Amino acid sequence: MSNHDSVGPRLVSRPLLLYFIVAFGSMTGFYLLLSVVPLYATAAGAGRVGAGLTTGVLMLATVAAELATPALVARLGYRAVLGAGLVLLGAPALALTLSGSLAAILAVSVVRGVGLAVLVRLRDRVVRDHDPVDREPAGRLAGHL
Repeated sequence: MSNHDSVGPRLVSRPLLLYFIVAFGSMTGFYLLLSVVPLYATAAGAGRVGAGLTTGVLMLATVAAELATPALVARLGYRAVLGAGLVLLGAPALALTLSGSLAAILAVSVVRGVGLAVLVRLRDRVVRDHDPVDREPAGRLAGHL
């Protein structure tokens, strides 16, 4: 029996690696704007209250959308919902270049919050679906990340 016979399944499959790359890129883009959007709102004349609202509505939308995500996944499948979440997280940021009004900034924050919720909720699903079940103990623990 050689050493290669005792090697278990690969730790990271190709789909899981692709998801890690997508998650890293999307979350990097999200976090880059997380601190900038309140500053942008302040510079646009919204004041400190407007700056706080940008983060508040983002988090409120995230929590609300996290509750709805399982139903969407059951209806549309996780790949479609994940794709929509990526678009909702990234594309609305372009709207910030079009308008500096507080209403527009808050609308962008709400939509980006929905995208964030999808990515956060589906992270566990993607890891669980692409983690070898027979690998112990990581295979059992992947669903609890």
